[in-house]
This record gives sequence, structure tokens and C-alpha cells, in this order.
Amino acid sequence: MLVKRFMDEEILVAFNQMDPRKAPGIDGLSGIFFKENWEIVGNDILIFCHYILNGTKDISCINETMIVLIPKIKEPVDMSNSRPINLCRVIYKIIAKTLANHNQSAFVPMIHDNILIVHEFMHYLQSSKNGPNKGLVVKFNMSKAHDRVE
Repeated sequence: MLVKRFMDEEILVAFNQMDPRKAPGIDGLSGIFFKENWEIVGNDILIFCHYILNGTKDISCINETMIVLIPKIKEPVDMSNSRPINLCRVIYKIIAKTLANHNQSAFVPMIHDNILIVHEFMHYLQSSKNGPNKGLVVKFNMSKAHDRVE
């Protein structure tokens, strides 16, 4: 599916689209740190992103995320009274944003490509010469995706 190689410009666009004030990841480094020290760490970040995005390195080395519940009301009683946020590493966010930009199909021509990709992926998971492939498909309920903290 990911045939086209990723360019430095795509990674930089994704990095610049991020809000540097967002919560830091599990490593404690925020987007502000990377923005202010880009001259020092920028080249290493680009190289590492290329390793992950082009399939040379496994993403498991940066795939730790901490889930924190933010209460919507003063005394939350159940999960619906809380809003979960994921504290992902900034480099993980850069990679995810680069992939999202690379494969964006909402409000652009040929939106049907995503349907074809999902169909091909499901076919791949269900059939193989050696039996079904292992994989995971997750469908999220987006009904409360834009709740606000009160």
C-alpha cells in the first residue's frame, strides 16, 4: 500500500502542522522542545522518521502511550464523565501525521480509494496460502469524539 517513498518535506509539513503546546509524551519531551532545538535534533528526527515510514525500523520502539482520563465534571462517577487523552511521543505524532497527510482522501478527488484499500486489506487478512493472516481491525465509535471538558 505504501509504495511511494516519503520525502523530508512531507515530514516537515506534518511537524509544522502540530500544535507544540500539546501535552508531552511518555518521554516528557513536548513539541516546543523539538521546535526550539530543531537545528540540533532535526536531522536525527528526519532520519528516524524515514526508517519507520519506509519500513526499515519497527515502530514498537516508540509505540508506548499513556492514557490519561480528564474529568468533564467535578466528581466523575463513570467513564462517560471523563475524556481520555493519549500521551504519545512527539516523534510518534510526527509519523502518524505524515501518514495521515500522505493517505488523506477526505475532501479530495478519488475519495473512493480508502474503500478499496480497506477491501484489499480485509481480503489480505482473510486469505493466504498458509491460512488467514494475523491482524487487527478496529472500528471506533466517534459519537463523542468532540466532547468538551466542563
